[in-house]
Amino acid sequence: MSDALLYDHAPCGYLTTSADGVVSRANATLLGWLGRGYDALVGTQFADHLRAGARVVWLTHHIPRLAATGRLDAVAVDVVRADGSLLPAIVTAVLSPDPPPAGGRPEVLITLIDASERQAYERELLLARQAAERARWRMRALQRVTEACATAETEDVLAHGVAAAVAAGLELAVARVWLDRDGALTAAAADSVVDGDATWADEAPSMDSFRAWRDGIPVLPEQTAGTRTSAAVPLGHGGETLGVLEVVVAETWRGTPADLEVLVMMGAVIGQALARARMHARMERMALYDDLTDLPNRALFLRTVEQAVARSRRASTRLTLLFVDLDGFKGVNDTYGHAAGDQVLQECAGRIRGAVRAADLVARLGGDEFVVLCEDCSPEIAEEIAQRVRDGVREPIVLADGIAEVGASVGITTAVPPHDEGIVDRLIADGDAAMYAEKAGRQRL
Repeated sequence: MSDALLYDHAPCGYLTTSADGVVSRANATLLGWLGRGYDALVGTQFADHLRAGARVVWLTHHIPRLAATGRLDAVAVDVVRADGSLLPAIVTAVLSPDPPPAGGRPEVLITLIDASERQAYERELLLARQAAERARWRMRALQRVTEACATAETEDVLAHGVAAAVAAGLELAVARVWLDRDGALTAAAADSVVDGDATWADEAPSMDSFRAWRDGIPVLPEQTAGTRTSAAVPLGHGGETLGVLEVVVAETWRGTPADLEVLVMMGAVIGQALARARMHARMERMALYDDLTDLPNRALFLRTVEQAVARSRRASTRLTLLFVDLDGFKGVNDTYGHAAGDQVLQECAGRIRGAVRAADLVARLGGDEFVVLCEDCSPEIAEEIAQRVRDGVREPIVLADGIAEVGASVGITTAVPPHDEGIVDRLIADGDAAMYAEKAGRQRL
């Protein structure tokens, strides 16, 4: 995808203004959000598109700060759409690094992030706080859940934090979190104010949990006094039920059915936090893994090798890298096309993984280059792994239109403690050189 397409269809709005605030460029994402044509925005004052109150703050506070410091970070503004509605946005602005025209001032590069969902989330939290003011007991329970949601970055941490917060906050016999994983309700976490009540042994989701999951609506009891009963609320976000919060109330519970209605608010808060945690996990994986081969990418490899260097220093063990470059891969692309080339890369990635030890890390550096990180690996074992990689890769690969045959050049580099600060760069450079030396030797043959 070209830089222009990436700019135009980025998940955030981009615009450029002159030092005087006149818009000179905007991407398609922002124009779509605002419902405006390019000519309706370019040539106008950016401040004129802000809500009146936000416009005053922008001109009297933010612009002077931008001029003084060279940047603005995470400024909340309301942008007026063409239909008069407001787009809540988070704005970051920096002065352009490009040299300005002679005698002029640098342009301003502005990024806008749609904060509608965040604003809606904050509104729901406000409603939850207002409800909590009417019942201190429920406020304390809801606050605990909110805190658990705010601090959790993964869904497992979120589930355990939520179960503990709900059980303690509402003084429940049991609080359980069930998550929808691959179309089935799966036990994620449980907690209790009664020791031993939260075990999962021989447990399955209750009928109330199945109903809340299936129908996406809360299942609350009509009475709680003097009876052990349960309730279940869906953990939903964006019209999708991501899981269920199930609670069990003891016979001696001091609350009422009305107090359990706070579970509905909890379900909404937890659902949003769960969606956020899953989105965070997806984005983190996209940032650290190669989409084609599902191998760690260069960024994750560099992070991991730095950690391996630290372990090598502590344990005084060898650190070995095997750099792998496919031989003849260009011919596959030229003969069979890029789709076949992708298939070959996927197959070779799997074969390389199958050739290394269980603890070794295989990463894709880009193109047809891979790397294997081997910790505590003798030269003999490293050469055995390299030979298994060569043997595995050279096996023919069946394509839709023929048979592909590629080879692998493998360069081995090893470091022994103590390691200095430049060890990672040297390992990479030496491994690259060794790999290309092997490739050059094969070409001469």
